[in-house]
Amino acid sequence: MKSSEGGSAGRCVPLALTGCLPDQAAHDLAAEQRLGRVCLDERARVEAARRDLDDAEQAAAAIPARIPLGTLTPDMARLDAETKQITHAIRMAAYNAETILARALHGHYARASDEAHALIREALTGSGDICPGNGELLIRLDPLTAPRRTQALAGLCDQLTAARACYPGTDLVLRYEVRSRPSPA
Repeated sequence: MKSSEGGSAGRCVPLALTGCLPDQAAHDLAAEQRLGRVCLDERARVEAARRDLDDAEQAAAAIPARIPLGTLTPDMARLDAETKQITHAIRMAAYNAETILARALHGHYARASDEAHALIREALTGSGDICPGNGELLIRLDPLTAPRRTQALAGLCDQLTAARACYPGTDLVLRYEVRSRPSPA
């Protein structure tokens, strides 16, 4: 489309520039040419990014989805089935013991339905003493973080002591107690 106005005869100008003054048309044409160069630069960058993406996709396709553990880290090994079964059996026994002890807390701890497992975990990870003597094995646990928790643990210890269980492989009767807190001076 050729413009019939403004001395731009013989030259193609955008439709938006028809009816413009000659100086404005020249200025707008220069701006359009700069924009054209910018668009070409952007197209070149987009094409380069597409080529990089294609290369990355081809490289990713060449990587296997699964590889043997030994090729990635040679010092790592998969547990054999027997070791894995023993590990799972120990975990299940520990969970069952924790659950039984948590249930036994219901008569000794008001918040047993909410905090029994946390209290048992705290008691099992806490410190204490094991003292053999006089046909018994004394398990003396240190107090817990809160007095009400310590009191609940003492009740559980009394209940376990009343069961008069023997330590496996010996004639020692298990006796549980919670060490009393030192009185504040």
